[in-house]
Amino acid sequence: MPETPSGGGALPIPKTTDQRAVAESGAEAARALVARLADADWNVATRVVPSPIEALHPYPAKFVADLPRRLLRKLPVPPGTTVLDPFCGSGTTLVECQRRGLRAVGVDLNPIACLISKVKTSSLKAGFAATANAVAADAASRGKSSKAHVPDLPRLDHWFTPEVRLALTGLTGAIAGRTRCPDARAEVECNHTSASTPLGFEGGHAWRSN
Repeated sequence: MPETPSGGGALPIPKTTDQRAVAESGAEAARALVARLADADWNVATRVVPSPIEALHPYPAKFVADLPRRLLRKLPVPPGTTVLDPFCGSGTTLVECQRRGLRAVGVDLNPIACLISKVKTSSLKAGFAATANAVAADAASRGKSSKAHVPDLPRLDHWFTPEVRLALTGLTGAIAGRTRCPDARAEVECNHTSASTPLGFEGGHAWRSN
């Protein structure tokens, strides 16, 4: 039987030559990665011109796209990798993964964040721009109409000026009034082909970007 040390417990098992080589190789790779990350400009002192898609929504506290872009460049990301962003917010990391041809999964508790992420990472059907322009023209006309009926919602006057309330009323009316899809949400679905596969809609706060 193997001897045990006087203090109790099993004797330490010495590492083999192969195990030492693997450990040393892993440590060297880790040091090289830390050096690459330290070499990056994380202050983003010089920024490339931001993509217009970043201005899609004034989501609070979102970070600039340069951060995930530089991180993806520095990290060893093998082909076929799927990136997980467990707090995806407005989808900045998902968009950068898509630009690099990487699959990505984004999760967020905020349904507005998931909607923004879905829109940012989805493709559009042919004719979407024409439909959007038609809706915008219709909305402008409706917003100027004296017959526009602003819904009676709690504290609406606290959040929006009278001009904005009319504009929003015109926009929602124009979307809902489309003949092909009477429902406002269905209208979006009729003209919007998602490249993001929903992982779930009930609470529905996860999207996979292909």
